[in-house]
Amino acid sequence: MADRSNKGLNLVLDLVRTQTPWSKIPPEIRKRYQSQLGTEDKWERLRIPWALQLHLPHHTTMLIPKSKFYYRALEAFRVKRMPYPYHYQREIIDLLGILPRRYYSELIATLLASERGFDEVPSFTARDVVRLINIDRNAYIRIANACKRDNQWSNVKRRHAVISRYLPPPPLEEGTPDPWWNVWTVGARKQEEGVEWEQKELNAFSTITQSESTLAGEVSRTGVNMLHCRGRVWFEVKLTPQDRITVPPLEGFVMNKLNRDQFERLMYEIFVTADESYTLQELATVLNADLRLVLDAASLYCRLGFAKRVPPHGESIALHVSWESEGGNQPTGGLERQGTDTDDLRDRIALVYDASVVSWLMMGSFSATLKQLSVSMFEVGRLRAKSVEQLITEIGKLDRNTAAAAGGEFLEYFEYSAALRRTLLSIQAGGKRKVSMFRLGSLANLDHKTRAKLLERYTCVVSIAPSRATTEHDQNPPSLGPPSRLCRSPWMKLFLYQSLQSGPASVLFSRGTRITTLPHPLRKYRRYLVVEWDASNSQVASSNPVTGKTEGLDGSGNGVLIVHRCEIVLLLNSRITLHPVFVQGYETMEFEDSKQGKLRERRTSSGHARWASAIMMAGCLKRDEDMRRIKSPNAHSKELTAVVPLPFPTTKADTKEKKNSIEGRGELGVPVEAYEVAKRVVMEFGVGRAVGYVRTLTEINPKTKEIKWIPLELEFGVVMFQHNSNTTQCKLLETDELLSEEALKSHANDMTAFAKRLDKFVSKYSSGPGKGWLPRHSLLFDGHSLRRLTLA
Repeated sequence: MADRSNKGLNLVLDLVRTQTPWSKIPPEIRKRYQSQLGTEDKWERLRIPWALQLHLPHHTTMLIPKSKFYYRALEAFRVKRMPYPYHYQREIIDLLGILPRRYYSELIATLLASERGFDEVPSFTARDVVRLINIDRNAYIRIANACKRDNQWSNVKRRHAVISRYLPPPPLEEGTPDPWWNVWTVGARKQEEGVEWEQKELNAFSTITQSESTLAGEVSRTGVNMLHCRGRVWFEVKLTPQDRITVPPLEGFVMNKLNRDQFERLMYEIFVTADESYTLQELATVLNADLRLVLDAASLYCRLGFAKRVPPHGESIALHVSWESEGGNQPTGGLERQGTDTDDLRDRIALVYDASVVSWLMMGSFSATLKQLSVSMFEVGRLRAKSVEQLITEIGKLDRNTAAAAGGEFLEYFEYSAALRRTLLSIQAGGKRKVSMFRLGSLANLDHKTRAKLLERYTCVVSIAPSRATTEHDQNPPSLGPPSRLCRSPWMKLFLYQSLQSGPASVLFSRGTRITTLPHPLRKYRRYLVVEWDASNSQVASSNPVTGKTEGLDGSGNGVLIVHRCEIVLLLNSRITLHPVFVQGYETMEFEDSKQGKLRERRTSSGHARWASAIMMAGCLKRDEDMRRIKSPNAHSKELTAVVPLPFPTTKADTKEKKNSIEGRGELGVPVEAYEVAKRVVMEFGVGRAVGYVRTLTEINPKTKEIKWIPLELEFGVVMFQHNSNTTQCKLLETDELLSEEALKSHANDMTAFAKRLDKFVSKYSSGPGKGWLPRHSLLFDGHSLRRLTLA
């Protein structure tokens, strides 16, 4: 049924694209897809909104006149606060006389009159508002305050008149075109009452009208700006299917709300995928998108200053002398062939990061250039090779002493940023390789085929660990990162523990379970790790530190809570009603504390309410240390855990030192026992070539006081949160030991085998991918084996 519905929708879109009237639709098609096509009246009503969504022009077979069609287009865009419909600009200006500045002035006036905030304007629209009518967030607030102080503001009918008095004049420079834009006049020259034409305007107007097609660069720069400011000319940013665009670091982007319409989604996809090696025709093929929409989106990007056209070799324009003598826009908008990131497609590495990397740069209060790059990393979702070079340079200017003096989290942000720079330099290997960076969430928003086409142009994909989620691309190209989405789910830990028959006691509670006490293997712990399952994405529930919104595919926090034993039952019962919850022991108790814990646990048999009341009276609840969230991988207890980076250094430590060392093992700097645990993990799964880390956990037997090291988690990717681990991995990345063709091929085979083994394990206990890999029933790992949990 769903396939037929999709087929019917595609048929409707094809009929709309070909501007097919009802009389030309074959009777058998009308009958078969009657629910989609309806009657003749319904079809004619349906054609117009679909045509507007597909950016199609008016057609003679439509039942409404041309002027009404474009008026409806303008109103549809205005209601959704979308950017001015530049693809209909010629018709709207000729038939309705409405220029972009008037459109945005009326849009802002409507917003002010209804006393709504500037953040209600979507990001791309807001950028054009700033560019054309000089109203940014601060200016909007000033105008709103001035209007409210006006005596006539209380009269709702007079509000638009009040607003018009406080709107600023249009900026002369901000609307400056790139030299390759076409410029057209708005009707014949008219002598406006009280307005004299300056000589530069007259000369520019005369030049434009003497030719059928004039480029902005062929006219006086000041003259064309003055004409545009007065609404006497308009610009056409015309791109062809054979044109190419490049996306430099964002400048002037306004971080506002999203409209979440089809065209905006396409624009963000172009942000990620646009490459100087792609023509726009090829880009449309990669995105499996309508070429018309791709051309319109690329044109809007160039207009907003978010993209630059890369002209073909040999193209030249006879520039008017004013374009150089008056300063301002040099012909960077597409007159000089720019160097391309993709002249050599060999040895290109893609580094995949998540939103946490952006938060380090944004929240660290570093340089303005670094903030600009971080905005590009978040909004564009990609940094090209040239921008990566700029990022390395800017991070290199940071001073550790300054960050340390600032106190708080600034030093931590500095260390993360320094690790990122060290990683990028190591991957580049002294310029032998080119590196591009992709935000994980942006890749995840692409469909599988588009993502595969984009990444297949790279030699290897390197991830930052821990990666909050992953995308599937079947090791083509090879990936130094998580090989499966399941690697960031609780299933990964259970798979690790069951395979090694070692790990902390853990329970995966299925949704709807109710408990009065913890299973016996968990009762020896003072504190627990609790992970809430985001069932919609089969990922750990997490929150983006930049937007504050929950993210399943690209969250920056791993959603892990450290919970004290006196709150654990209450917490679990409140969360398991919503989704599955994974809880595991973290910190064991000493023998004396375990006896007191047993007294509290006995009280649970007399009822949950009485137990909760008893521990509240004992003062166990509402203490700061009872519950806290692990906000970064480095927030784990240093006394309880140790991180062993993978792969192991090739230099072997002295055997005697390894046996006698308590503080660490050579370059790894971790206890010998922790290293031995990591070694077992590597041997069990055959991941000796993998880049990542094993986090180990100490457990103390309450009776014997014996200390034992066990595995806690296995993560794939380059470590950023620990200096020693990052340095060790970067030394290996500089060589061909990890990134040579032979090493990557062997690594890809290892990761494929690992992913298949993990999938087989999860399939045994879960509902399968169709239902989000949710557990079929509660599972208990008792420290040695995994079994179904039976609750009394």
